[in-house]
Amino acid sequence: MNTMELGSREDIEEATLWEAGIDNEDAIINLDDIISLSSKGFRHCIEFCPSRETCGKDACFCVRASFDHPSFYSLYKLGRKKYLELLSLGIIAINAQEDISVPKNIKGEKTND
Repeated sequence: MNTMELGSREDIEEATLWEAGIDNEDAIINLDDIISLSSKGFRHCIEFCPSRETCGKDACFCVRASFDHPSFYSLYKLGRKKYLELLSLGIIAINAQEDISVPKNIKGEKTND
C-alpha cells in the first residue's frame, strides 16, 4: 500500500467520524464565528485538494478543520443561504427605489399626486 492510499484511507476514516459527530461530541459552537462566516463566506481549497476528491466537498479536510462538528457546518450553510437571500432582497429593494420617480412641484417639494 502506498502513502497516498494510506492517507486517503485515514482521511476517509476521519471524515466518517466527523460526519457522525463522534469525534467532537463536546465541541462548543462560537456563534460570532458562524455569523461572520455566513456573511463573508467560507472558501474551500482553491487548488486541487486530494481530501475533497476523496471525501467530498462537505467533509474534506478544510471543512473539518474549520468546523469542529458537522452541525456547525450545517448551521453555517443555513446562515449563508439566508444571508444571500436577504442580500438579494436588499439589492432588489434598492433597485426598485431607484426606479420610482416621485413627482415634484416647481419648488422641488414632493407632491401627493
